[in-house]
Amino acid sequence: MVLPACVVAYGPGVAAFLLKLGFDLVVPVLVALYLLARVYLVVESFINLSHLPKSAYEMPAWSLYVPHIG
Repeated sequence: MVLPACVVAYGPGVAAFLLKLGFDLVVPVLVALYLLARVYLVVESFINLSHLPKSAYEMPAWSLYVPHIG
């Protein structure tokens, strides 16, 4: 079994500390990026709703698309 150099040189406590430090730094950054991306997508969807053409708000006559009704 090959041990990382920090475990051999300093003991297993240092490896655990470095691993915890990595998670403590990386996870909050990834969570923040995820939340920013979600907020961006929601805001963009509402912005695009205001730029729809007038024809998007017209009510279709469904009897033209389903001929056996009416």
